[in-house]
Amino acid sequence: MGHGRHTRIFATAILLIASSAPWADAVEPPKPFPVVPLPFWPFGKQDKSVALNQADTQSPRNAKSAIIKASASQAEQTTPGTPDPATDPGLLATKAVAAYESLNGCILRFTRRENLGKGIKPEETVLLKMRREPFAVHMKWLDTDAQGRQIIYNRATDENAMQVITASGDIPLIGGNRRMKVDINSNMAKGSTRYSIMDSGYGGAVLRYRKVVEDWQRGALPQGNIKSLGLVVRPEFPAKQAAVEMTFPPGYDPHFPRGAKRLICFSTESGLPTILTTWDENGLELEFYKFDRAFPVPLDDADFDPDRLWLPAVGKSTPK
Repeated sequence: MGHGRHTRIFATAILLIASSAPWADAVEPPKPFPVVPLPFWPFGKQDKSVALNQADTQSPRNAKSAIIKASASQAEQTTPGTPDPATDPGLLATKAVAAYESLNGCILRFTRRENLGKGIKPEETVLLKMRREPFAVHMKWLDTDAQGRQIIYNRATDENAMQVITASGDIPLIGGNRRMKVDINSNMAKGSTRYSIMDSGYGGAVLRYRKVVEDWQRGALPQGNIKSLGLVVRPEFPAKQAAVEMTFPPGYDPHFPRGAKRLICFSTESGLPTILTTWDENGLELEFYKFDRAFPVPLDDADFDPDRLWLPAVGKSTPK
């Protein structure tokens, strides 16, 4: 039994190392970015034809079915009045924060969809290297439509800007494989997401969840607005996940001014989030995030140095 487990761990490590190998080189050096006026760049295309989260719902009327189905598959709870460490919302927050703070560095994959009022964006799959402190991320898109797109942000070397290599179609009339420097607070950086680059990876999901739970515990949110759904089965993972349902009243979260309902799931082994999906007041999907294939690994500044990773370093320019 022990030998088989170690074999699986070794195989997982080899897979992740192989997946990240292309990061060290660029097949074709990034081309100089031409100094021309830039249109609004959303880091990807909007596509109204993409359906809602089909694993959860087929129409807005049935959008709550995911939560109902999850609740129906709850595991047995402990003695009434005794918090279950596997499913209690407050204990899950404590465990998730401790797990996140123990990560010096990590390689993981995340999948996302977001709706910013312009239709559901196509689903994106991103390979992410992240370092918790000082915060740094290297994101590489794995989708065919976004081939070549990469982002590097390292707070230790430039607190306000990230380095980007574009994919074909990111900027109209200009080809892909262009390297540029982008202010992290600009519309260009936030064109396809409601969150900052600082929220990438586990940190944003974990710390936002803790804040909601703390508000709930001190009475800033009604007691019924957060509840455990127990251990549930999700189509994305073979193992049961600890699930929590949250309801945001209008005005509570600036990202969802009219209110929202969220389902967040956690791994019972690592304590880190696995699924985060949010609906608006009418049951329309606003966002879906899935985190998987995580592997802890020590990372330093060399792992977030674009001049080293994107050799040769040419064509640096900052769009106005």
